[in-house]
Amino acid sequence: MRVLLLVLSVLRIAVFWLLCLVVAIGVAPITTADGDATFILLGISGVAAIVLEFLWRRWRRGKRQKEQPASNNDAPAETVFDRAGLDTGRARAEPVLAERDKTALLVFVGCVVVCGGGYSLFFGFPAGGDGGWGVFFGFFVLPLAMTGAIESRRKRRARRPHQYVELQKVVGEHYGALRRNLARAVKHNDYGAPVSDDRRQVLVEFLASIDVELNAFSEDERLQLVLQAVAERGTLLMEDSAFDPEDLPADGFDFEHWVAENLTRFGWDAKATAGSGDQGLDVIAEKAGVKVGIQCKLYSGNVGNKAVQEIIAARQHFNLHAAAVMTNADYTRSARELAESCGVALLTPHDIPDFDRRFLPPS
Repeated sequence: MRVLLLVLSVLRIAVFWLLCLVVAIGVAPITTADGDATFILLGISGVAAIVLEFLWRRWRRGKRQKEQPASNNDAPAETVFDRAGLDTGRARAEPVLAERDKTALLVFVGCVVVCGGGYSLFFGFPAGGDGGWGVFFGFFVLPLAMTGAIESRRKRRARRPHQYVELQKVVGEHYGALRRNLARAVKHNDYGAPVSDDRRQVLVEFLASIDVELNAFSEDERLQLVLQAVAERGTLLMEDSAFDPEDLPADGFDFEHWVAENLTRFGWDAKATAGSGDQGLDVIAEKAGVKVGIQCKLYSGNVGNKAVQEIIAARQHFNLHAAAVMTNADYTRSARELAESCGVALLTPHDIPDFDRRFLPPS
């Protein structure tokens, strides 16, 4: 089967070459005595045939993709995942198709060299001294250079699935912080309409902070792939634990119980401590011998120093291993400075799936 496909590829390229040659001779009729012009015409026709071959392959590939049935996840056909060529079926097929492209092209380059060499031996080398020699070698080097460029592109595309898997791992490790920062990057007015969107800056900062090689993608593709990985991670969390960090209760008391319930989904023994004598401790969570105290704040404005001071006191009073403040809002600068100096984690609901990595010792 592979041999047949290779033969068909070479025959198709040869037909393209002959068609281009006929068109070129019709546009600029020459005689065999005109050695330089004939050789140039042969070379131009060969390059045109290569271009036609790639245009034909791209058209066929696009047609096959349109004919493929929709995937089970009901994702739109034109997603960044598809544009990057990373869906499962094409990720497997891409190296095989690229290898056939490479083999057919190398055979065709061999045909160019044989035909050009045969012509030069029969009619003599192109006249014109050094200029003629430059033309002669130029039409050999050009197809080889194109072959090298295609091979480089093939290798880069072959690295895409592996690099995307590495990106998924890192996004999973930092999912809470990344999801939180992306949510905060979009500002809305009092009527719910977005007034600013700084998500691109968040994505650029994230990519600059991680040690993942993504040279197989363009800059815009990298940003889009991070968003794709975040969306996939969120979908997995919803499927595995029915956790939605945006589905918050409207009451502060209910928010404390909501935090405890969702920590339980991720393997923590958590309970709300609402009542007298809690000393500012709203939720206590324990896992693998580690006790974490949490102060919960369901606010419409920024959380200040008071919440941080309360959880610091509660950590000392209840002899906890770690302390955190959790809010749906943001924190003031002074609260961040105090929390950093006293070792208090400032969290949002997006950080709940990340509790193991944040608070448990490495296994």
